[in-house]
Order: sequence, then structure tokens, then C-alpha cells
Amino acid sequence: MLLSYVDAEEHWEEVALVLDEETVVNVHRPLSFGIERPLARSLLRKKEASAEEPLVERFVKVFGKDGCVYSGGEANKDVVRAVHGFDGVGVEVGKGIWVSDASAVLDYCESNAGTAGFVKFVVGESTFGENVLRNKCERGEYASLEVPAGIVLKQCKALPVPLWHECCRLAGGELLEVSKIELVKRGDITE
Repeated sequence: MLLSYVDAEEHWEEVALVLDEETVVNVHRPLSFGIERPLARSLLRKKEASAEEPLVERFVKVFGKDGCVYSGGEANKDVVRAVHGFDGVGVEVGKGIWVSDASAVLDYCESNAGTAGFVKFVVGESTFGENVLRNKCERGEYASLEVPAGIVLKQCKALPVPLWHECCRLAGGELLEVSKIELVKRGDITE
């Protein structure tokens, strides 16, 4: 998870999942709650109605009401990832946090009723050059935290406190103090 409090508004209160030393995906900037056919086609990388339409229909049936799509970052907008906690579905990138493509998670959720709301579809990513992310952390521009999978996987809709603030609470210290100041400035959140 990354926090940025130096890198302007674009990255302020950013919560991101580190995939490797050069790639992160934001997991807290929702684009859509609910998934209809055009969005399903896009997530499945199907350009138009075709023989793949049954796959799109399955996707809408499973994720239509409960699916959430997030902006993962400005780079590689054609990359779609499903972030979830389903053991063995995809690649484990952190303890209990798995990343797969949309089709793989569809098969899992179809076979396991009630799981569709626990998937974050992430479009795009943020990329850094060699050692850039590490250097940003060392300079204090970002803070690297290990948080429970349940926090990373939490859907960001109707949260009583934004995800960034929840992560700051877990971190404690200076990050907790910065969070308290920001909450006072906002005025729309009562604790």
C-alpha cells in the first residue's frame, strides 16, 4: 500500500497495491458500481458483440449488481486485473491477495455463490522506472505499509471513513497524525 502526501493532488490519499518493484495499482478510486454489457465487454477485452456474447452475458449475470471497477492508474489502460482473495485463482501478490484476469475470476464466482462482491476489477496501473518507487519510499514521498488483505480488498463504497485514513490508523505515528488533520479539514466525516 502506498500513501503520497507530496506528489500533488493526483496522488494525495492514494492507496495502491504493489505488484512488483515498478508497478502498482490503485485500489480505492471507484469508476463504477455495477457492471452492464458494454463495461463487461471492455473488462473481458471483447471489442464488439460476437461469438463471445455468451461470456459477456455470464459476466453480467455474475457481476452486474455487485461488480466494482476501479481506476488502477494512468498507464496501460488496456490492462484489466481482478484483485480478490480467492486462494489459487491467479497469482498471489501479498498474503491472501490474489490477482487474475476477469475470465478466471468469473469461473470462480459462478461456482461459488455470494463471492462476486469481493472482487475489485482494476483498469490501468501506475508504472515507475527501475528503483524509482523504492527511492520515493526512502524520501518519504510514499509510505509502504503491510496491511491485512481484508483492508486492501474492501470495496470503497459507503465506507464510514475513507480507505486511506483507515490505513493511516493502522500505521500509527506520523501517518495517523496527518490523517487526523485531513479529517478535520474535510468536515464531512464524523468519528
